Amino acid sequence: MDSLKVLITNIKLEARTGTELYVRDLALGLLERGHRPVVYSPRLGGLAEEIRRATVPVVDDLSKLSVPPDIIHGQHANETLTALLHFPRVPAVFFCHDWYFPEDYPPPFPRILRHVAVDQTCRDRLVFERGVPEERVRLLYQFVDLERFTPRPTPLPERARRAVVLCNYTQESEHLAAAREACARAGLALDVYGQRMGRPCAEPEKLFREYDIVFAKGRAALEALAVG
Repeated sequence: MDSLKVLITNIKLEARTGTELYVRDLALGLLERGHRPVVYSPRLGGLAEEIRRATVPVVDDLSKLSVPPDIIHGQHANETLTALLHFPRVPAVFFCHDWYFPEDYPPPFPRILRHVAVDQTCRDRLVFERGVPEERVRLLYQFVDLERFTPRPTPLPERARRAVVLCNYTQESEHLAAAREACARAGLALDVYGQRMGRPCAEPEKLFREYDIVFAKGRAALEALAVG
């Protein structure tokens, strides 16, 4: 396949949330395969700098692009529409990552040729709530970088001793209290990581190796399974 100029959009690139990390890994994967990704977001921060250090251009103003992309990989409605309107002849695919988040709704636009859902629930949102024709929807499940998330060097103990919660949405609540109580009853030490807990995790591939049980969701859960 010839090299493609791929414009990736996202609502923000400030922290290490799900879609932000998805953008980073997608951009680096495209770059490794000989394509030319460019990332657009109106809100840039630490993760944007990390992506740029990997030699992927990152912009918060599409007028900085002097040539149009070949295709738009759209994430989040407003940013996808901004890119489509700025580049009036470029087609797009739109990715839906979330059932709840308002900005994950699919914008009705004729140059969005395919809608992609990362799981069956997101597919249902596209088809049954937003009227996207089934023939234009594809399922593309979450991926794991198996070169980064490698099996732990030693097997799990016969009896678990340490557990960890890794979720950016976790905060002190009845759900976390229930997890703490359950772990205490089982004799498990529990640690909690995530943005809202003030403990973001930049290297989950190392973190998972330190624990016997991981509480996570989405791609983080798959990454924990890969480590074992």
